[in-house]
Amino acid sequence: LTGITDLYLFQYGLDFEDAIEKFKAYVGKDLNFTSFMTFGGYDMRLLHETALLNNLEEDDFVNKIFKKNIDFNQVFSKFVRSERNEQLSLADACKLFKVEIKGTLHDPEYDAINLAYLYDAFLKEKGILRDEYLKVIKKNPHLPASLLKALKKLTSEGTLTYQEFIQMIDEEVK
Repeated sequence: LTGITDLYLFQYGLDFEDAIEKFKAYVGKDLNFTSFMTFGGYDMRLLHETALLNNLEEDDFVNKIFKKNIDFNQVFSKFVRSERNEQLSLADACKLFKVEIKGTLHDPEYDAINLAYLYDAFLKEKGILRDEYLKVIKKNPHLPASLLKALKKLTSEGTLTYQEFIQMIDEEVK
């Protein structure tokens, strides 16, 4: 799936401790204003398993990665889902937000780059986000905050315009 073979790892790979040290040097020592973003839980599960295998489960830096990890798919999927109400893949999410896929899918470096571009588009493309969120609301059996707010306005004042409802959604996706 990733295209990373045993031969590639033998020729170019690092052992886990060396990789962590290089990553630590790359991100710096002060992690107070640093977050680590993933798209799904697989990366953190793999990091946990590899840390255990290398006796680094108590390493401060590795534990900070766990504590400061943001699974962007968990945030994203609250607002955007497939037609079958399922989470989107990174590739499908990028396509939806008109993010041109860089490099090869499932290559860790390019997945990180594509995730950064998706995150940026998610923050900037409020029209796409709103339209997709409206689809989620229509299919969701649980009531999101914006719908609850709309229902409260309807029941207390008796009216709600479409524009007022869109404004409630825009406030929620800020």
